[in-house]
Amino acid sequence: MRAKTLIQMKLRNWCKSMIAKPWRRALVSAAILGAIFSTLAAAQTYPAYGPVRGADLAWPAEPRGLGVPESPREMTTALFRPSGAGPFPGLVIMPTCGGVRSHLHVWAERAVALGYVALIVDPLKPRGVANNCLPPLGVTWPRLLKDAYDAAAQLRARADVDPRRVALIGFSQGAMVGLAAADPSRAPDGAPGFTAIASLYPACAFTMNDLRWLPPRVGTPLLVLMGGRDNETPPAECQPLLAAAKQAAQPVEWEFYPSATHCWDCVEFRERGFSKRDWKRSEEHTSELQSRLHLVC
Repeated sequence: MRAKTLIQMKLRNWCKSMIAKPWRRALVSAAILGAIFSTLAAAQTYPAYGPVRGADLAWPAEPRGLGVPESPREMTTALFRPSGAGPFPGLVIMPTCGGVRSHLHVWAERAVALGYVALIVDPLKPRGVANNCLPPLGVTWPRLLKDAYDAAAQLRARADVDPRRVALIGFSQGAMVGLAAADPSRAPDGAPGFTAIASLYPACAFTMNDLRWLPPRVGTPLLVLMGGRDNETPPAECQPLLAAAKQAAQPVEWEFYPSATHCWDCVEFRERGFSKRDWKRSEEHTSELQSRLHLVC
């Protein structure tokens, strides 16, 4: 059997088990590990959990056509849906700190092909923020987290979306928002959590500054994808935290791609003749990720 088919089967089975029954902490040793893990995490600062400032985003009522817009100004919050009546699973797509770019539209197209109603979230342009990469952030972490939950609420309110099956996929800064959302007890205003979350090339923590995005208790099935050549959000900060969460019987899985870099799926760099200093296009990784997008079954 081909490796790609095995990956699809593994993720589908994992996802179905997450939806069909609650996560079970059956072992006393797992509970002890969880308590130790939480105690160590308590001394850290979690930037995504705090007061929300700024106005909420406006959301599109109607879906738009698939494809990458020709003008960067058209790369903003957008809704996409498959043909048919539904109800379909929903997918919130959170961007990098650079905002909505071509690769998110490519992912939206893949999601629709897999039967999702996809909602790309643009936290920046509507607020007049060109770039959200360096402090002080124009759009704060708590605001970004609430944007993700607000997007999920918009999807759940649609008649063509199954409100029980709304997932999140995030990239870099958006992936860090996904990590924060993996603890549904910290949802703004007690909003419903996500069915599953995929975080691509996030920073789990900045140890030197005692900042952390992976929560001490992961309650939502979480898949983290990292590149070994990523020198913007190096996986070295993630792997021990993810391993500790896994040992504490938390619903965490991850994949480490030794040859992949940060933003390996960012087709816009190739299109514009620009290459990040650590960027290396990898069709193999992107193809595999497409096969693993079955987060909601």
